[in-house]
Amino acid sequence: MNKNLNAILIALVISTTLTACAQTKGGTKNSASSKKGATTKTSDKAILLEATSQRTLPGRPESSPTTKTMFVIVWKDSNAPKSIFWRGESGWIPCQMNMVKNYTPYNEGEADAHSRNYQTEKLGSTVVSKNDTLELTPTAGGKFPIPEGVPSDATNTIFYNTTASDKWQALKVDNIVRRQDIIMP
Repeated sequence: MNKNLNAILIALVISTTLTACAQTKGGTKNSASSKKGATTKTSDKAILLEATSQRTLPGRPESSPTTKTMFVIVWKDSNAPKSIFWRGESGWIPCQMNMVKNYTPYNEGEADAHSRNYQTEKLGSTVVSKNDTLELTPTAGGKFPIPEGVPSDATNTIFYNTTASDKWQALKVDNIVRRQDIIMP
């Protein structure tokens, strides 16, 4: 009986030692790779929170309706944006940027035609930083050629580059929610 107990104890000690060695070896590998600077990189691609359009119907019958499109994004790059363009159905249009404060997701059932689910501030001299929330509004005016590196057949996409790189990044917009029309008196 004593021999059986000794054999069980020896087997238990050996299996525990082997398990501990395997865990230590794996832990050493991970700590060695982290010493080399290997980190898990989070994406620096902007995140689209909301894409909306809203039509304004003028009070005068001879005037044409206007449609305003707006995007709310979270800027994820550590470098500030250099240029942002909207490539929609009507062409390549530069976007005006505003800082967004107090954002809440748009709820179609709760909103009236004149309300917004966030406040905006003009950027002015403010530098855009990582994790800032921005409102992008395509603004017509002027002729801006589509730069090299942007697919000519791309539509419904926000294109941007940063102060650190001229490489164009793309943020596809799958759905633009149509807000309630504004009817002018």
